[in-house]
Amino acid sequence: MAASEKKNTEPKSKIGKYVRRFFIGSILLTITALGIFILYVSSDLPPMNDIENPKLDISTQIYTADGEKLGSLHNGQDRDYLPVDSMSPWVKKALIATEDVRFEDHSGIDSWTPFTIVKDLVIHQRLRGGSSISQQLARNLYNQVGRENSITRKVKEAIVAVILESRFTKGEIMAAYLNTTSFYGNTYGIEMGAQTLFSKSARDLELHEAALMIGLLKGPTYYNPRRHTERATNRRNTVLSQMEKYDKISKKEARKAKKKDLGLKYQRGGNSLSLIHISEPTRPLYISYAVFCLKKD
Repeated sequence: MAASEKKNTEPKSKIGKYVRRFFIGSILLTITALGIFILYVSSDLPPMNDIENPKLDISTQIYTADGEKLGSLHNGQDRDYLPVDSMSPWVKKALIATEDVRFEDHSGIDSWTPFTIVKDLVIHQRLRGGSSISQQLARNLYNQVGRENSITRKVKEAIVAVILESRFTKGEIMAAYLNTTSFYGNTYGIEMGAQTLFSKSARDLELHEAALMIGLLKGPTYYNPRRHTERATNRRNTVLSQMEKYDKISKKEARKAKKKDLGLKYQRGGNSLSLIHISEPTRPLYISYAVFCLKKD
């Protein structure tokens, strides 16, 4: 009887052993494949020196002797840098509530991102978003990261984002993001975007204005407030709803802001001149002439 029971348990123990081996082997194979993939992706990342010392193409601002701004000169991307602490407080609140609600808590990658990627691939058969502010900054700063809708780009974003988070403060990362992204046409950065759309500094943006600016991050062309007023208004209201949801504003503040018109006061680049089509040797002459014209005006 004992011998018979022993014979019956042997096949089961062998099957269990094979299952364990298969399971462990699958895990090791997956880890190895993942490691090889990350090494492959890492070989095409920006140089470490570029990551640690990002370059922002800031427009040249021209002022009179008494501090009055005459205009700006730029190489195709009109951008004026503004620290986060100098921006309207509504900007930071709107950005976090809409783009990265756990921004203050993660180290470059939101813990929910892997689940978002899996959900997008399974349900929608494509990647739809899920990038943290730090990952979006990585995409804005470095061409090597790319913009194609792929897992490779996501991994590059993640690696660069973690490096950025280890080198810079949250405030510096947010400032870099808000000063590099496009808000309208060739105006880059929230300061130039605010001046173009509202004829005011980003320091002075009201709640409904800041909500529109952050809403444009999803698609400056698609939500162009001058061409697609209804789309832009709906997008702004979505941002306001997100701000209310995450306790950045009260229900009363959200309701009041949603009732307001967009309130655009469009200013076409102000005294902004592009040098993108001017050859390098002749630029000093062009700048001198531009300054003369600006002073004349």
